[in-house]
Amino acid sequence: MGYSLFKELTAVLRQHRKGFMKVKVILVLASLMMGTLVHATEVKVDSVPLELNPAGFGAGQVALAGFGFELNQKLGRARLNIDYVDNLPCRAYEPGGQYCPPAPESSQVLVPGLTFDASSSEVVYKDDKGKVVVCATVKNTSGFFGHRTHIKKTGNCFLTSKIGTKDDGFNVSKVLDVYFNTKN
Repeated sequence: MGYSLFKELTAVLRQHRKGFMKVKVILVLASLMMGTLVHATEVKVDSVPLELNPAGFGAGQVALAGFGFELNQKLGRARLNIDYVDNLPCRAYEPGGQYCPPAPESSQVLVPGLTFDASSSEVVYKDDKGKVVVCATVKNTSGFFGHRTHIKKTGNCFLTSKIGTKDDGFNVSKVLDVYFNTKN
């Protein structure tokens, strides 16, 4: 749908050079509209402290580094394994020594609707409206070194992050909120 609209608008541009500004505005509006259609689902799945202050060595911030899928094929279950990284570099604290802050732990997160479909060997997400999105394909192999499971992401499911706040009733702190998204 989006590509055909873009193709049609570029054809109009070629035919009517005088209306260039009108078509340019239409293209910008169409691209903005398509951008809002890309995220069919957005579910908050994790929240981690944003600010790090290890032993007074300065403040760093946590960022989303990536994610993968973990499976329990026998039970038909799937979950996310979310990796984080911080931007605080190692710092010298005495001659010959340095302090490197520990990387934030990975988070294992269950997403409601995310499952492993054994019949199709796929990790699928089913939203609350019943729409099914294939997030990854799964291939099991056996060889000399034993059994291996290969999980290949389809690109239909991805993570985004936003800076938010956490209020525990006494203190307010900044956090990195992580969202699970699917494409249409």
